[in-house]
Amino acid sequence: MSSTRSHDVTVLLIEDEAEIRRFLRSTLPAHGYRLYEATTGADGLAQASAHYLRVYMRQLRNKIEADPAQPRHLVTELGVGYRLRTE
Repeated sequence: MSSTRSHDVTVLLIEDEAEIRRFLRSTLPAHGYRLYEATTGADGLAQASAHYLRVYMRQLRNKIEADPAQPRHLVTELGVGYRLRTE
């Protein structure tokens, strides 16, 4: 599938109906959305908790970086986390 648009949007889908999840799984990524799925509210909360820092960092980068895809100020250090580059 090729992306028809470029979105910087992540969707957390909490849905217990398999057909609806299957449809959205095939539709949303084709339009550039990143999709996470959960079948229960508890599972959805667990997934949201696991991804919240990355979501906030993306939002910060979108606000302060000239090119959020190539960050110069908020950098990721593998195995460590995030670092604010001051130079």
